[in-house]
Amino acid sequence: RYVQMLDGFATTYANAGAYAKAQFPNATEGGFTYAVSGNTLTVSDVKGNTISGTIEDNGTITWGDETAVTPDSQEPETSVATIPEKLHVEVNNNGMITYRKIYVNYTFPGDSTATTCVVMYSDAEHGLQIIPEDPMVKVKLGKTDNIGGATGTTDLAKAQNSYQNAVVNLNEKAKLLAGVSTTQTKVTTNLAQDARCVGSLPDVNAEKTEFSKEDEQIKYVTTEGVTSQVAVGKFTSTYFTSSYDGQYWDTDENYKEDETRLKAIGAYGFSSKTNGSYYVLASRSVASGDSVSVFNMRRVDSKGSLNSGDKLWSVYPDGTANKYNLERGFRPVILLKSGIQVKDEDGRDGTTAEKAYNLE
Repeated sequence: RYVQMLDGFATTYANAGAYAKAQFPNATEGGFTYAVSGNTLTVSDVKGNTISGTIEDNGTITWGDETAVTPDSQEPETSVATIPEKLHVEVNNNGMITYRKIYVNYTFPGDSTATTCVVMYSDAEHGLQIIPEDPMVKVKLGKTDNIGGATGTTDLAKAQNSYQNAVVNLNEKAKLLAGVSTTQTKVTTNLAQDARCVGSLPDVNAEKTEFSKEDEQIKYVTTEGVTSQVAVGKFTSTYFTSSYDGQYWDTDENYKEDETRLKAIGAYGFSSKTNGSYYVLASRSVASGDSVSVFNMRRVDSKGSLNSGDKLWSVYPDGTANKYNLERGFRPVILLKSGIQVKDEDGRDGTTAEKAYNLE
């Protein structure tokens, strides 16, 4: 109850970085998780180091001994030190965390020219992730879905399946663009390790070789001041016809971590509308009442405004259903391989698209 999340750092009545170093010497900054049992608070980092404390009645915490993971049992990781400093998005200024927008050029397999991207994450928890500055292609969802969801014998069934499989299919579209799908022959010169659609979960596995939760659906629940992720189930409603009740995914909040980061670096919106005025997020939203239930995807416009009402299908209490189409821009998020370096070139400092770093 006395702990809150702040940009991925633990904050307990003090700044996370300085506080963690003072109270938790073996901790890896960032990626902290919390557990409260009675009046005992346990904080863990991404390596498995832990420290426990007693929550006193006045709200202070009396810390006990730290339990550190031995070097032999620590999981492999991409540490901040292995990511070139020029690509560090987070900047620690005397304990205050700020963020900067860093431009890089990335050439997608099959393209003859580079796409301007920005660094989205560059830390031990997420690895090195980049995203195109603008939507790079268009995708269709709904009854004319063109990313693998338009299955079924009727337009309604196609729209329903497009909604139900949207997160998985959007992430597969990203993998195809990045040349890392299991259906493709891998290109050895490809700098990509994995890919996902923006708005999906950015978690990566211990080795930082793949996204580990991008096809999951979660929401955030805060209990006694502690925020945690819980799995999303199927939507149910007393207004719902029985044939649809509990069959389709409910509202999720997958997008929130990406939204927070993109806003922090000034990249939630975009400039070029070549591929539409909106881009889709790999996140669903259900709007339901006594008159109609609507199953939506989320979208973001060029100014960085979120809209959670992109309809794919809807149903009335009497079972009458409608199906819809939508065509939106698409922004894949690329997890780069470990060992990526910045080419040493005069005039390129990553501060603008024209001065974007080249990677190797």
